[in-house]
Amino acid sequence: MASKEEILEAAHMVFAQYGIEKTTLDDIAKECGFKQQALYYYFKNKDDLIEQLMYHIIEDIKKETFDDLKNIEDPVEKIRRYMINQLYSYKKHKRFIDTLRKTDIPMKYLDMAEEIKQNLFSSTYEKIKEIINEGIEKKMFKVDSIDSLIYLLISTTTGYGYTILVRDVNIDIEEIVEKTINIILQGIQK
Repeated sequence: MASKEEILEAAHMVFAQYGIEKTTLDDIAKECGFKQQALYYYFKNKDDLIEQLMYHIIEDIKKETFDDLKNIEDPVEKIRRYMINQLYSYKKHKRFIDTLRKTDIPMKYLDMAEEIKQNLFSSTYEKIKEIINEGIEKKMFKVDSIDSLIYLLISTTTGYGYTILVRDVNIDIEEIVEKTINIILQGIQK
């Protein structure tokens, strides 16, 4: 039998291909190569599978965004890597995120997704706050409003994510992040 992780990955692909509403547990089981009853070992029903998949994706985004920052000493580089990592992670999950954006998706899944996005925002906020405080302690940053800087960084990254995901614009992630970091650090005044 496939592991829970393998089932979630298969569900990710099937939902992206057929949409959440049209996909059945049987479709997911077939993708995994076994009967639908085997899914009930891990999931109560389709709603439970979708919720666990959303949490799985958010945890994946968090991991991809923040795990390698632990080994970076420079707070500026941590911010740069946060933005780059998060955008690459959004890009990786684009097909499923597109599935969640479709207009025919039932409201219960949109509500579920909103709650999970809030979870991502809260944890991102705390991680960025730690980085900024580290920069202040190392006398690398002079920040009048930590909250404003956090919101600026998250909103900018989210905005670029929107450009990648919704507008389907293929931007050079590393170049745009580098230029953005320079603007934030150096300001726009002459």
